Amino acid sequence: MRESLDIRTIEHLANRLGCSVEELQDVARSLGRHYRCFEIERKGKQRPIRQARGALETLQGRINDLLQSLPWPQEFQGGIRRRSARTNATRHCGATHVLQADIKDFFPSIRPEMVYRAFVGSGCSPDVARMLTMLTTFEHCVPQGAKSSTVVANLVLWHRSFERFRGAAEARRAALTLYVDDLTVSGQRSVGGMQKVAEGILQQSGLTAKREKTEVGPVTERTVVTGYRPTPDGLRMPQGYVRQVETQIEEFARTASTMDPQKRKNTQRSILGRIRYVATAEPEEARRLFELLPKSWSLATADPRQNAPPG
Repeated sequence: MRESLDIRTIEHLANRLGCSVEELQDVARSLGRHYRCFEIERKGKQRPIRQARGALETLQGRINDLLQSLPWPQEFQGGIRRRSARTNATRHCGATHVLQADIKDFFPSIRPEMVYRAFVGSGCSPDVARMLTMLTTFEHCVPQGAKSSTVVANLVLWHRSFERFRGAAEARRAALTLYVDDLTVSGQRSVGGMQKVAEGILQQSGLTAKREKTEVGPVTERTVVTGYRPTPDGLRMPQGYVRQVETQIEEFARTASTMDPQKRKNTQRSILGRIRYVATAEPEEARRLFELLPKSWSLATADPRQNAPPG
């Protein structure tokens, strides 16, 4: 694992990315034609997606690989290989108090100059940092939907604000995790004082906390961290989630015969996906749900517990 990128020339960068200098320059000169731009609706809000294509998509994938080789602190749980929403939530099991905050407009808020400084701070020469910034930003920000965006955003947080977050959490003997735009701090005593501290650190870094999404207080049965309920005995599903899946299975059993084939197939995939999600925290519950499935449907061919991650 490399301590830094340590890339001092464009030729060295091209070699690390498995391409020629000419290809790098050609892509950097014509970024607009390498993106597919569209919008998706998520939680009632339209979000712009900028998805790279062709040579740029390939290069962003290799830049992602390059950044994955850095010695990422364990606090970074999103967008890092072998880490996930599940491993993020696991780090807060056993806590009695928790603070959860979202970074507002996360990807649009990360400007090219922030990315450039992060690459320089990671051991790149100015020319290399400039080229990498061009390849990983678009329309004056880190584009949502690009392969490299999450890890590049992590890099910016690492260089601009992480040490201050870590120091504040350690001073309170609290656990800290960063999962894309989600900040979680938990411990055995109140962490409410971290709210103003976190907001101040983000502001100094050119970012803003989404105050309406901030939650702070004791851990209860309703506490959910990146999709899981952390308890002293390990992860559990959010309250009521298993029952929702049961209801969906029951509804499917009653109405499947009247559904058109495509809707029936989509519903089956949805149910199996939800059971596999349950399996990542409560494998025995997943087995029970699996056994409730109608015996005749073709997609129900494997025990979803087999898809649960290790550990």
